[in-house]
Amino acid sequence: MLYIFFDTSERRREGIGDIMKTNDKVKCRDCERMILREEAIEYDDGYLCESCFGDDYIVCADCGCIVPVSDSNIVSEGHRSERVVCGRCLDQYARCSACGEYITENDVWARDDYRTICTSCSHNYHICEDCESIVHQDYARYSSEDCCYYCQDCYDERNQSYIEEYSYKPYPEFCGNSDEFLYLGVELEVDKGSNLYSTTKELCDNFKDIYLKHDGSLTSAGFEIVSHPATLEYHLNTLGWNRIMSICKENGFLSHDASTAGLHVHLSREFLGKDETEQDLNIAKLIILFDRWWDKYIVPFSRRNVETMERWAAKPSLDYIDTDTEPDIVNKVKWYKSEGRYKAINLQNMNTIEFRLFRGTLKLNTFIASLQFVVVITRFVKSVKLNDIFTAKWSDVFGCTEYEELNQYLKERNLTEEEN
Repeated sequence: MLYIFFDTSERRREGIGDIMKTNDKVKCRDCERMILREEAIEYDDGYLCESCFGDDYIVCADCGCIVPVSDSNIVSEGHRSERVVCGRCLDQYARCSACGEYITENDVWARDDYRTICTSCSHNYHICEDCESIVHQDYARYSSEDCCYYCQDCYDERNQSYIEEYSYKPYPEFCGNSDEFLYLGVELEVDKGSNLYSTTKELCDNFKDIYLKHDGSLTSAGFEIVSHPATLEYHLNTLGWNRIMSICKENGFLSHDASTAGLHVHLSREFLGKDETEQDLNIAKLIILFDRWWDKYIVPFSRRNVETMERWAAKPSLDYIDTDTEPDIVNKVKWYKSEGRYKAINLQNMNTIEFRLFRGTLKLNTFIASLQFVVVITRFVKSVKLNDIFTAKWSDVFGCTEYEELNQYLKERNLTEEEN
């Protein structure tokens, strides 16, 4: 009888397990070859051999899952770098509307409501300066005014200028209430700024008591801010000059520092008298005071130099003589009107007299002081007789006015001392 003995020891069992493990094989789901389990790659409840995996599958760079090459997607990372991801991970990436490639957020050049453009395609596109939409270079419109590109709609809107022609003169709307008909109209010139369209649009959209005009003395990047006639109090408290000036400064516009810009103040003639004779008499008093105080007070107050004063706001004079009577001087005012508009006191307008002496400014206190100057000096000439004008002192008018801004300005300009 043959006896067979089985070794049931632990050592024997381990040896048999090693043999079984070594011989444990699985089938590749693609090529159906048998491969060692330890060399197989698990995929979708099955296995792949290394050869099939290398040829037909990839590992998603984001989530690490295995997917067929046919279901994978290439994502551009810029600078010739790419990553391969599965379909589920692809949703987190953008797609360039121009080249069709998927891209990371770092490779997005621009995006609007309709398209996304990658950095590689950006050389063919521009961004509209106004609406920020993406525009192909074939359809973008370039503005030499501000060196920017626009879509067609925004470009057309820009050509609808908010700056009126120089001859534009709407029917005046009187702002504020004045029993004595003391209304001031302002022309403030600004120049050499940027964003001309957006600046002028913002001013016209937000300030109902002004309008804008072209002026031949300014460059193409300048304009004139014109107010409707308003009381001094309305100018100071309601019209909005502080914000108007801030908008201009924020966009690089200049006034005082632009050699071309001035500040002109119109005063209603009706304030100076009930008829033309009375008005001309008070105008004569103004001209005489300007003539007497020109070098020492008027020119320094204006902040202009002598050359620009001579060009834009020349010294007014009636060429009166000691034997002139009051009617003689009034008649000389009529002659003065024919001398042209480029005088410090311009009489070419039918309903106003224009004070042209002031240099432009975007400093609110200086602006206010200029308006107050007009009010103070015209009130003074109305209050005194013609003979008193020939002996009146600067301090009689401006020694201590009721206006804080004007007093401070006179002090800053050293114009508070007595006339010699």
